Amino acid sequence: MNKSKQPMPKNIRKKMDKTIKKDLKSGDTPTPKKTLTEKEVLAKQPKKKAKIEKDHLLSMEKSLKAKKAKALSKRSKRTGTHEGTVGSEPAHVHPEGLRWIKNIAKQNKVKSKKIVRKMNKIK
Repeated sequence: MNKSKQPMPKNIRKKMDKTIKKDLKSGDTPTPKKTLTEKEVLAKQPKKKAKIEKDHLLSMEKSLKAKKAKALSKRSKRTGTHEGTVGSEPAHVHPEGLRWIKNIAKQNKVKSKKIVRKMNKIK
């Protein structure tokens, strides 16, 4: 079961912080474990398998970098109707081309109606 989410009493929190600071100042920090490098890990395997693994690692890193760059790149996720040139055609021809033309015609008709209404309100 979950414990209640009551905050820790101030005096207990102070004591805890004090002991933590004291321990950190005493210098009894554990030494970090040595991490194995890529070469050391691959040296334990047979050469052919190590080469294949290295290639896989490089390709994975490359794909991850590409994904990260794509995610961080600043680009619009939506396209607005106000953007783009008037009467522009789609970049790729699609079987639903007639539907696209119909939608554009409808949008233009609605847009012109809105403008007419606005102009009538102003007068």
